[in-house]
Amino acid sequence: MDVQFPDHPGLSGSFFPSFRRVAGSAPGPGSIEPVSALAVKLAYLVQADPDPAAGVLTADPDGPVIFDADQIGIALQNADFAAGLQSWQETGGATATIADKIVTLSRAGAGDLRQSAGFGRQLRDRGFGLSVKASGGAGLVTPRPSLLAGAVAGATVTSPPAFPATADQPVLMSAYARFPAGAIAVAVSLRLPAMGADGQTVSYGEPALTTVDFESDLVPEKPEADLIVIADAPPLPISLAVNGVTQLSQAALPVKELTGLAWQDRQTNPRKAEGGDFGAMTQDLPDAFANSYFNGFRRDRRQVPAVPHLTPGDQIVLTREAGPAYGFTLPPDTPVAVQSWFTGDGPDDPALWQSRGIPLVLDTLVIEPDRNRAYTVWRAAWPPQFDAGVPQDLLRRLSVTLQGI
Repeated sequence: MDVQFPDHPGLSGSFFPSFRRVAGSAPGPGSIEPVSALAVKLAYLVQADPDPAAGVLTADPDGPVIFDADQIGIALQNADFAAGLQSWQETGGATATIADKIVTLSRAGAGDLRQSAGFGRQLRDRGFGLSVKASGGAGLVTPRPSLLAGAVAGATVTSPPAFPATADQPVLMSAYARFPAGAIAVAVSLRLPAMGADGQTVSYGEPALTTVDFESDLVPEKPEADLIVIADAPPLPISLAVNGVTQLSQAALPVKELTGLAWQDRQTNPRKAEGGDFGAMTQDLPDAFANSYFNGFRRDRRQVPAVPHLTPGDQIVLTREAGPAYGFTLPPDTPVAVQSWFTGDGPDDPALWQSRGIPLVLDTLVIEPDRNRAYTVWRAAWPPQFDAGVPQDLLRRLSVTLQGI
């Protein structure tokens, strides 16, 4: 099937297979269905104003395209130590050597191997995924890599208490850490420790320290609207209102977070529980999966029973800890999708194709006020039954146009 998107500044789209829970179904076998999904993304430059009627969005030709995976803000990635050790620092008697793209750290006194890297945004309330492979003598206590942001320590990595038999190595150690509100540095240090006794060694490979800047756009649906604010630096985002109704807020929190209106990480409940035993978006979902897992907004910031989907003309106001409100009105840009197919016996002529409209909903708004950028995502998903028994090889075209501009 031919999929067509309009050539418009700041517009990108994707048609993809996915899965979701059948609407209204209870957890259990048969509750997950395959779907065809469509996402249309519109990127904008923001000219904000305290009066949202005076704030406008204009097409951003250099804006982000469809994210086909989570967009990782890499603080450090040296997957195979191919760059050598020039950017790493040995401390306290630890001696590092490299062979076959694996670093071996020997202990001659307390020490570690560390590398610092900039992230480009403040670390306060940022979530980090840390992973590293380690090998050591069988039975030796497994070292625990850790993160530092300035003088503020992050969470240590949970790891097995001892290395297994040599044949079962290396051990993959991974964890999710979130720096506290006081960690306002813009650089982070990854520390790979030496073993606990002099002369002992441990080998490391594939260290990575990453954050999620933007979640993937390739989800089939969002039961509620995702309203996301990505803040690089103070003033703090306090609340976000749509048409005068506050949808998300952290104004009542005793300690407000810089990224408090950004993504809800997937490792924290209730979102973690909503996903069940979730694997990947392109695989069958677990029976306990809830479609609400597709939403990325902070659940503990929600001020209404459900965050409604958006519509063109909605007035958006971001209130921050200091300074004027940041407001704008969503433009009339509206993507329209039409699917066409051919089942006749005559010539396969587009004039003879049958067609139907596919309704899209505006379910995502991501604002970067420090960069005066924003994007919206329109979305649609339909199960195979929606095609009324039309075989895939008879589907001819899925065409998207942009109306209202």
